[in-house]
Amino acid sequence: MALTLLSIVTSFSRSANREDEDEVVSRFIKYVAKEIVLGPIVKSRGKKRHNQYALTFDDGPDPVYTPKVLSILKNHSAIATFFLMGRKMEMYPECVSAISEAGHEIGCHTMSHRELSGASLNLLEEEVGRFFELFDVTQPMLRPPYGKLGINLLYYTWSRRIPIVLWSLDPKDFRTSTSQLLNFFSESPIKGGDIILLHDKTREIIEVLPRIIDDCHQRELLPVRTSEVIGLRKEEQKKDGCA
Repeated sequence: MALTLLSIVTSFSRSANREDEDEVVSRFIKYVAKEIVLGPIVKSRGKKRHNQYALTFDDGPDPVYTPKVLSILKNHSAIATFFLMGRKMEMYPECVSAISEAGHEIGCHTMSHRELSGASLNLLEEEVGRFFELFDVTQPMLRPPYGKLGINLLYYTWSRRIPIVLWSLDPKDFRTSTSQLLNFFSESPIKGGDIILLHDKTREIIEVLPRIIDDCHQRELLPVRTSEVIGLRKEEQKKDGCA
């Protein structure tokens, strides 16, 4: 990365005219934004060559559907990550305990599901900082509602070393029929490194989830924690033997 950055700066310094300089500056800004600023902060998938993928569930916990999802995961020896809302965690602590006790990973989906793209630093403290004050999680991670980002959000998470986790596959399961979900995964099969966005709040995902996991098992793909897919906590995972 350092060599690439140096080459861009060198290219800039050798630009022959204003048009060249404008073009190089534009390329420089795009490179910095993608590789230096967003790269270490925002993750949407892991390495494709790995035979691991991450099942993630947003908007929970739900007192009806979260236990059903947990039962399916247990029956299929599968690990998942739940990006939970703080207010619902306060309402349904038994669901949170069940997720944690089953060995699944918990991430932050804010306290109340407010969009953060234009959030002030004060609002980020209320929605994200408060979450991590109230709930002790092994690996801090944030999935912003709707996947929307903003300058303050990027600064806030970068300064506190909180990775933002988005996704590589989104079947829109909260507004999709069972047959449409099956078609989606047939046309866009899960690959190594994928992070799948799901929601533990619909009947359709309960019907489809076992088939998703079975299909991946047949192709020797393993569901693991999101933190493992994106390369976090490797040493801790080796020590405790977690999948």
